[in-house]
Amino acid sequence: MNDFFCDNIKNNLYFSFTAFIGNIKDNCLTFCNAGHPYPLVYRAVSGDFFLIEENGFIVGIMKEAEYVQMQTEILSGDFIILYSDGFQNNSDDEQLTVRAWIDQLTGFMRKLDMISMTAQDVVYKIKQNFLNCPKERCSDDTSIMVLKIL
Repeated sequence: MNDFFCDNIKNNLYFSFTAFIGNIKDNCLTFCNAGHPYPLVYRAVSGDFFLIEENGFIVGIMKEAEYVQMQTEILSGDFIILYSDGFQNNSDDEQLTVRAWIDQLTGFMRKLDMISMTAQDVVYKIKQNFLNCPKERCSDDTSIMVLKIL
């Protein structure tokens, strides 16, 4: 896919990309990331959060780039949270790093009753608490997708 975009897209266009394949029967999530912020995983059994810290080059920027597939166990009640860097970029703190934003996000989410929440509830709570910059100052797009393993 990357080589196709490198060969066929003009004007230095590129994009981040994340792909997941979930195998509920084997409790396995296969994942590949290309320049997108690290996915955040909530582990229901332990109440812990962790990042899937593997990343490849942005799609379309370097021909013949290598991409790594990662796997992690997924169990009922776990959440996978995907988000754009717009949350961090649109923060009131212009010096906020992605890592610091993740720390803020996980600190906020630790206060929630994740077990009883739906994916839609989590999206709502994150948007409610982290999308608070004035429209004239929000220069980056924000997107979030939350998956809950049932």
